[in-house]
Amino acid sequence: MAIRNIRFLAMAAPVVLQVTLALAQPAAAAPGDLIADVVIAEPYPRNISPSVAFDGHYLYHVEYGGSTLHRINVPPAGGTTGAAGQVDTPIQGSASGIMTLSYDAGRDAFWAIGGDGLSMYLLQKTGAAALVFKVDPNTDRPGFQPVPPYENEIKVAYDRQDDTIWYSSDAGTRIYHYHTYADAQGTAALVAATPYIDVDIAPNDMVAECGYSQSSGVAVGGAHLFISASGCSFLFEYTKTGV
Repeated sequence: MAIRNIRFLAMAAPVVLQVTLALAQPAAAAPGDLIADVVIAEPYPRNISPSVAFDGHYLYHVEYGGSTLHRINVPPAGGTTGAAGQVDTPIQGSASGIMTLSYDAGRDAFWAIGGDGLSMYLLQKTGAAALVFKVDPNTDRPGFQPVPPYENEIKVAYDRQDDTIWYSSDAGTRIYHYHTYADAQGTAALVAATPYIDVDIAPNDMVAECGYSQSSGVAVGGAHLFISASGCSFLFEYTKTGV
């Protein structure tokens, strides 16, 4: 069996910050500090590209295109521990499984992209997945530049400020911005004012820090987006207009 580590970094995503505060540690973590390392036994290939979400009480995770919603206790800060309190719930309603989770506190559910990288579901904690819309690759991703072999690996982040979703193809440079409802055709509805942001346009690129620009993960924190770049030790904070 392969062993999967789920690591939590300060500022890697807003939910990580909430985990830090919830633990009430006497000293605040600095940006980039390792908060906790959780070890979960998973066989290959389910240990590839896991997605993690936090609801204020528990951590939830899925495998790449997985059909099970896993729930574990929040780990203690400061070291490596095994996962505790795991509860597994079968996911129903997603033919291609679930690839990425993003928690929506208002609905107490997860926005989840299917294993096909195109189907957007609202996933309940009971495991029930309801299809909300599908991304039409021909019309809903203007200027999409696939980066093989990662073009179908999609990361999503729910934005509670305006009830929208940010959608990022792994290793891509354009992050799309959708409403949480379908258009008249049942496909994704781009936000007209800010349909996407680009992370590779100077001076708002990553070249100085990383030598290249890309998005390998996106999270929302208030008025800003937090973006990671694979293979680069920096985490980037962008406005929702790409600055």
